[in-house]
Amino acid sequence: MMTRRLQMFSVGALVIGLAVAAVLLSGAIPLDFAASENQGAGEIDVRVQARQTQSGRVEVRAQSSVAGSEWMTHTPEARLLPGDAEPGLWYSSSSFALSVPAQHPDISEPDAYTQWFVEQAIVRYERDGREATLAYYNTPESIHGQWYMFIMDEEDVVVAHENADLLGKPAAEVNGPDGYPAGLMVVAVASAEGAWVDYQFQNPQTGQGEIKRSWIVRHDGLTFGSGWYVPAPSKTLDPGGYTKSFVARAIELYDVLGRDALIEYYNTAESVDGSWYVFVIGEDGRNVAHQVRDFIGLVAAEVDIDGYPAGAMVVAVASEEGAWVDYWYTNLETNRSETKHSWVVKHDGLIIGSGWYEEGPSREHAPGAYTQSYVERALEMYRVLGREATFEYYNSQESIDGEWYLFIHSVDGTRLVNGARADRPGWLGSNLHGTGVDVTGYDYTADTLSIETSGWISYVFPNPDAELQYQRKHSWIVRQGDLLFGSGWYDRNYNLAEQDPAGYARALVQDAIDRYDAEGREAVIEYHNSPESVDGEWYVSIYELDGTRLAHPYLPLGENVLDGGPDVTGRHFREEFIAIEDRGWVSYVFLNPDSGEQEQKHTWVVRHGDLFFAAGWYEAGAYEAPES
Repeated sequence: MMTRRLQMFSVGALVIGLAVAAVLLSGAIPLDFAASENQGAGEIDVRVQARQTQSGRVEVRAQSSVAGSEWMTHTPEARLLPGDAEPGLWYSSSSFALSVPAQHPDISEPDAYTQWFVEQAIVRYERDGREATLAYYNTPESIHGQWYMFIMDEEDVVVAHENADLLGKPAAEVNGPDGYPAGLMVVAVASAEGAWVDYQFQNPQTGQGEIKRSWIVRHDGLTFGSGWYVPAPSKTLDPGGYTKSFVARAIELYDVLGRDALIEYYNTAESVDGSWYVFVIGEDGRNVAHQVRDFIGLVAAEVDIDGYPAGAMVVAVASEEGAWVDYWYTNLETNRSETKHSWVVKHDGLIIGSGWYEEGPSREHAPGAYTQSYVERALEMYRVLGREATFEYYNSQESIDGEWYLFIHSVDGTRLVNGARADRPGWLGSNLHGTGVDVTGYDYTADTLSIETSGWISYVFPNPDAELQYQRKHSWIVRQGDLLFGSGWYDRNYNLAEQDPAGYARALVQDAIDRYDAEGREAVIEYHNSPESVDGEWYVSIYELDGTRLAHPYLPLGENVLDGGPDVTGRHFREEFIAIEDRGWVSYVFLNPDSGEQEQKHTWVVRHGDLFFAAGWYEAGAYEAPES
């Protein structure tokens, strides 16, 4: 960097040469010949003057002026031409140096300009003394744009500053707008050699808290400093960039002031910036700084949100280079669980991180997009924590989010994860082949297993968030290696009974069989003899293999179905019923208890274990016998 020492100024020498040449070659006596060079805030003017003396000789002198200051003469004595000087000949005197102040860096180089700005203050201090220097740097004239000098005395008390309210305050009370200990950081780095420090401080030009990069020098017991402001990335336009800068600020505080100061500051309410706060995990894996005070002292890897292993994911990704991790966490501003995007850095044995929340798509207004985000959340856990932890969580009831739950199949069709059905005996480990058929008869197995990257499939399935009503489900499936991750949402406007009554009859029978397998014979019979099991004209009846009626909401129990006669058409449907060996349909005319009319009924009958399970539906309108 250029200094204020004397140097040869080429522009001045050139001008002097041109002036002398003009005098000698043309015979003219120039009265004033000037040139200037613009150096930003310090414009340098150079002029050469010549005059004829009483003896007819010529005197030449050079002068310079910096930024409008008084002219300084750089010729130590007059240079006289010989009395017998011949036109056209050059006559030389001894050379002289043109002394000008050093050129300063341009503000387009803020590092160099800041160092020069501080150095000029120290030069002024050496030249004019302490009192005059402090007086000058407490005036608006000393400010150049965002650059101003701040000076602290031997007791680290502010004695010069752009903000007069800070005069007389000790460094410990000079903080950024969020309480960030800027003054202590300045004092901590000050040295005779000079040092850089970054901290949060209010920019007087914008009125906003911004990152200030300052050059600090300790000289003659005083601390001299200045710097410029770097606006942080926008929270709304670049939340990732803002998060990184937020964490970098915490690391800078640690590097300058140490561990205790870091923990003390980031356990204060002042350190929180909206949804941004810094969390710090100590060398033993326990939280030492966190917005949630109850988390301090807990093992970070064991912190979960309704079973979701958020803490374990943070610890797993931390590295010295820094890493992003997305996880489900409670946003204290909204009191809702949302996706949190955190930047996590392992630094000197500590884990330091922060993040922001993304509310994500609306379950109600964008169920498809929400489904995709739910699956992506599971994939992130799989990538970070691996197979075992992911399977364990998503096979738990805690993982269910209303109608959303995760299922995972291997690419050969084996069911590995299902949050809604993991407790059903035999479900996990079974295969989609032969069982991946919905109640309408659609075999979704092939479409599911054929997905190579990602895609949607739709089928009818019971909604666990709507008392297991059968609705059309739209599932988003993503292939990850040899696994298929999926979840879906249900079309609540879809009425299976209206859209596909045959499918609904099959669904009712399957539900009864599932209950039988899960809860046993007595429980399923008791349930289907209760009013809760009846849905309008829809109900399930259960029989012994010999035809004895065990469950029916309207007909007497204990009677044998074979004891009844044919229907009004003369069809012996009861014998057809008992003759079924696996499953099948039986159609006949029967009394609809919901309408009180004899109507055409279609019943789905399944033989399962030691029982018959049956359900059917009625065609609309009373049965009319054909004309004879």
